[in-house]
Amino acid sequence: MLAETSALYSALDPRNRHPFEREPSQGPDRDEVIASFLDIDRSETSALLHVFAELTDDEVLQARIRRELSSRSHAMPGWITNLAEVTPYRTLEMVHILGDGDNVMIGVRLPGGSEVTVVVYIDHNLGTVVKDSFVLPEPVADIVALMQKEQANDPDTTWNDLGPADARVRITEAIERGAMSFPPFETDSWPACRPLVEWVTRLLPEGGRGYERQDWDDDARAEVARRFLGSSFAVELKADKDYADLLETLLWFGSDYGPGDPLRWSPVAVEIVLTDWIPRKIDAPVKFLRKAPDLLRAFIRFAHHERGIRPSLTAETLGAVDRWEPEFQKAIRSDRPQGPMAILAAMGALDPERADDLPGEPRTPGASRGRPRPRTQSSRKVPPQIAEEVTDSVVVRRFQLLTDFYGDGRKLTQSGNPTLADARSLITLLETADKMDATIGDRTFKTASAAELPELMFTIRWALAAGALRKEHGKLRATSLWRKLADKRAEQWVRAATALPKLGPTAAFYAHARFRGSEEIIDEIMDHILVALLSRPLPWEVVLDMVCEHADQNYEWLSPYMQDLDGRRRRFSHDLGTFVMILSWSGIVDRVGAVEEADEWDPTRKRLSGGTLQLTDPGRWWLEPSP
Repeated sequence: MLAETSALYSALDPRNRHPFEREPSQGPDRDEVIASFLDIDRSETSALLHVFAELTDDEVLQARIRRELSSRSHAMPGWITNLAEVTPYRTLEMVHILGDGDNVMIGVRLPGGSEVTVVVYIDHNLGTVVKDSFVLPEPVADIVALMQKEQANDPDTTWNDLGPADARVRITEAIERGAMSFPPFETDSWPACRPLVEWVTRLLPEGGRGYERQDWDDDARAEVARRFLGSSFAVELKADKDYADLLETLLWFGSDYGPGDPLRWSPVAVEIVLTDWIPRKIDAPVKFLRKAPDLLRAFIRFAHHERGIRPSLTAETLGAVDRWEPEFQKAIRSDRPQGPMAILAAMGALDPERADDLPGEPRTPGASRGRPRPRTQSSRKVPPQIAEEVTDSVVVRRFQLLTDFYGDGRKLTQSGNPTLADARSLITLLETADKMDATIGDRTFKTASAAELPELMFTIRWALAAGALRKEHGKLRATSLWRKLADKRAEQWVRAATALPKLGPTAAFYAHARFRGSEEIIDEIMDHILVALLSRPLPWEVVLDMVCEHADQNYEWLSPYMQDLDGRRRRFSHDLGTFVMILSWSGIVDRVGAVEEADEWDPTRKRLSGGTLQLTDPGRWWLEPSP
């Protein structure tokens, strides 16, 4: 019954929902099902509620269920009513020398003395995630004895006792990472037994240590490269510099992905790097990439020699290179999504009919890969329904107010900024979020220059880029072009929207900062984000994943804050929020379902959190190619 109830509880788990699900689930959610069991006073529902009370980690729900059960009088087997007495008593791990994954096992004693064994397979190649799990109705000692008997002739597999607190951390973290993976990992028993595994794991003590990855910095990787290139394994490769460059790629894969060890190579790791990782991650000519299998063969021999791996395992790993090389050679010669777009393609977030809309350069002769084609002033006429929507967009209104304000010209400061008097008038006129003489706590910070007002200055930069304003002889004035378009608001909107990509919206918003910052990364993948939105709306977290993936693939972080994964994600979330805010001013993108919260970077502002991004009708018209 435990397994069946766990499967039911898992089926109602919100973690199972597709991240791109457009419509809410049609079936009942977990709370509704449990509420119905609480309302139906029958022995069957009482039995299920006894199990649910243990499976849930929601203390309020647990108390509610137990309160209801205390008022019922159904006779229940002792093992059901005494589930709180379940005791995990032994934890151990089964590991293999090539390190693809570990089996973590928990021996569990049930009320009445019977025992079960929980087996959790944690896959390191896929990111140290739970890939499978099952519960066996046998004592853990019997299971281990049986497995050791079957592996008696395998010197590469070992069983080790594992501290229960360490087992708890490893399983919990691997479940959490697996739950964020898409497509989800599914077997006959997983994630059906996930609630049961999580319950038993919570019974283990806290305070353990999870899996620890070695930090392979540049110096450590360079040392591995030096040893390899100076070894007999690389004699035939030294004459070609491409192999040294490709080696950096293999070391990057080995140290930053999977278990995080560039000297650990297995048949599975070979399959991943040849059939997925290099074709998806590395944008380089075919004549360069095609050499990867030969380098990989030499490096596997070197790595296995350094680690003392048995020759038969080395032969098996080299055989995987032979097995997957034809698919690799075909993949690198094909037109394919890469980087963030590859992630979206794998998640089913891209419309197959839009294959030609993927940003990037052609990968093969004659291949054609486009990018969003914003309308220009020479494009066909704006449809009436689109014109009606954009006429009252924030950018059109603000540009009109700016051109009216500056007219034939108003004086700028020596730094080329509006005077403080003009700036004060403009932030009120344009209704920007800028604050003059901001007060924080009991201190007031006097505004010394209009350059300190980012939203106002960005709006002026945008107007200059769009041709609404121009600087002349120390003054800022409205252009004659914009005056001619006074009655053609839709054309004004097209010009304003079309100026954004070249301007670099996020970087332009923070142009007042002394140093270049992370905001420029958002602008780099503006095309990727817009193409993805052409296919369908995207949850905020998915777009943020695209940004983080691109950033981590292309940059190294020097500041401690940006070296921290959570800190980096918060920074990019803030920058992405600014980017989306600008797109919303232009009427291109809407952010729906977001909630307002305090801005950790600016206590005078509020920021939006979460929600879903979607193109507006004008945004879609602006981006889609003309027929």
